[in-house]
Amino acid sequence: MRELVCEARMKLRDENYRLTRQREAIFEVLARQPRVHFTAQEIHDVTREKHQMGLSTVYRTLAILEEIGLIRKLDVGDGVSRYEFDGGDASPHCHLVCLRCGGVMEASCPAPEEMQVILRADRFKIYDQSMVFFGFCQGCTESPSALVGGQR
Repeated sequence: MRELVCEARMKLRDENYRLTRQREAIFEVLARQPRVHFTAQEIHDVTREKHQMGLSTVYRTLAILEEIGLIRKLDVGDGVSRYEFDGGDASPHCHLVCLRCGGVMEASCPAPEEMQVILRADRFKIYDQSMVFFGFCQGCTESPSALVGGQR
């Protein structure tokens, strides 16, 4: 974890930002659980007591961390931005969104690399990519109250 924080400090410094206690706390929440997709409110809930920060500080910090490439913002179409650690992991992954509980999970997804090859051949330079699948997680499909429109 310390190594990641040092890397974050250097990246922030390179972009003329300081690594404040608040920025470090927010970055650590995301880096400690890289496969969790936190909302700004969830990050605020985790950090506010110990670090005495407001929700606006969380939003500003998330914007900075995203701008310099330390984290990624994920939009799954529900109007709530989620954030994930972008630790330079080039392995492509998709996001699975449960329509009942709202959970967001990751799944291995080799298709983006194949798509990039096709798009590059068409001279389309890819800046970013995201694949999101919507359905029902195992917990929701196993629950009798998870029936939606007669389907499980």
